[in-house]
Amino acid sequence: GTGIGLGDTRVGDFQLSGTELQLITTTTLMELITAGGVTVNNISAANSNTVNTLTIDAVGVVRFADNGSAFEALTVEADAGTTIDGVDITSDAGPISFTGNVTVTTGAVVISNGVAGGAGANITFNNDLTLDGTDDGQDLTIIAGGSDVVFTGAVQINTSDIIVASSRFTQLTTGLGGTIEIGRAHV
Repeated sequence: GTGIGLGDTRVGDFQLSGTELQLITTTTLMELITAGGVTVNNISAANSNTVNTLTIDAVGVVRFADNGSAFEALTVEADAGTTIDGVDITSDAGPISFTGNVTVTTGAVVISNGVAGGAGANITFNNDLTLDGTDDGQDLTIIAGGSDVVFTGAVQINTSDIIVASSRFTQLTTGLGGTIEIGRAHV
């Protein structure tokens, strides 16, 4: 298909609004699959509290834009990568995982598993993570509470700060051939 709009943005012919998502109840997972891209915009905790784990599986780009979104748990599998355009992504209780390269393009972004996260509610980047904005105010803050933050690919910081807050953050691991590059970051 041409894609999926999740929340307040229409993509192609399909949009699942926050109000519609709120009508769905799952005890395991809900998976949105498309050969196109997905734009996520303004999913509130109330919209997603009845979906235990949301998996977004796209051949195209998964883009988080315009307004932040909150989920119980979130898995993003994006063949063409994930773009986070200056919005926050929050999980109320479960893990957040990205497969495919992730690029944070503008503004200050917070990725958080919430206060109730606890052990096992890890925040994982399974491929490369790039902070690639043009302003010095661009920060990526990752708040994992009592859980792990895992980077398995290259981490490239071109403009500002990456801040990791986790009582269990003990190491930064890159996969085979992975690198950590710091440009103008404040270290």
